[in-house]
Order: sequence, then C-alpha cells, then structure tokens
Amino acid sequence: MLVITGGGKDLFPLGRLGSVGDVGNTVLFLASDESAFTTFTEFVIDGGATAR
Repeated sequence: MLVITGGGKDLFPLGRLGSVGDVGNTVLFLASDESAFTTFTEFVIDGGATAR
C-alpha cells in the first residue's frame, strides 16, 4: 500500500492510493446476494477524491 504524505493528502482524502482489492471488493459485493436490493446505482471507487 502506498501511503500519501504532505500536500498530496489533499488529493487523496483517505491518505492512500486505491488498490486492486478496493475495486475487487465492490465487484464482489455487486455479484453477491447482499446487493439484491441495489438498483441503478453508480459506485465511485476513488477514496473520496470527488466528494470535496
């Protein structure tokens, strides 16, 4: 995992870059029965970068 320090933390609110696992966990959720009630939703997997 690459941890962001200094001024770069402003670009990455969670303080690290995303990983393949971060995306994979979302894919697993969507493929599971846990997402059965999820419809027409956009999942943004960016660690909060667009939530500013």
